Amino acid sequence: YLYISAGFGAGPRDCMMVVIARKTKLPVGACRIFLEGVAALSGWLLGGMIGIGTLIAVLINGPILQLICHWSHFNPKTVTHETIPQTFVAFHKMLKVQK
Repeated sequence: YLYISAGFGAGPRDCMMVVIARKTKLPVGACRIFLEGVAALSGWLLGGMIGIGTLIAVLINGPILQLICHWSHFNPKTVTHETIPQTFVAFHKMLKVQK
């Protein structure tokens, strides 16, 4: 929530969560459960272990994120992130103001 809401970018699963939520109109919590499940299943198929902690994390991360977004009145589907060129332009403008 913190870095997505600040517009600092998002990790691969966070970006996929936002894209899936935008395209399917599903809540971000449900999309997060789906993605965490896919990641856990992929890891298991590659030979990793899945324990009770993994299952709890898969099932609880999405609802917790959904709850935090609800409490803070933040909709991740609406966030726009800066591109690298936009960041450089903003940084350059900031340096000009300080001179």
